[in-house]
Amino acid sequence: MGRRRLAGLFFRFTRNIYFGALGEVLGTGLLGALASALIVAPALMGKSMALGTLIVAFSGSSLLGAVLGLAGLKLLERAGYANLKKH
Repeated sequence: MGRRRLAGLFFRFTRNIYFGALGEVLGTGLLGALASALIVAPALMGKSMALGTLIVAFSGSSLLGAVLGLAGLKLLERAGYANLKKH
């Protein structure tokens, strides 16, 4: 949940969808991987996991999701359903 807040904060303070996407990648790729390696894996699986491997996996996944999300927002803007311009 904290990683989504980071994306929202990046967007709220910059009003830029690209910074929002960057916040998603940083929040999920770094914070999500860190939480998984240090908290979730030992608590639920009873063993540790390589942090570097999780960072690569989480970052790749969130980068693809951010790119798809940006593409979706741009399509909505072209169709007239979203206004992404700064006020």
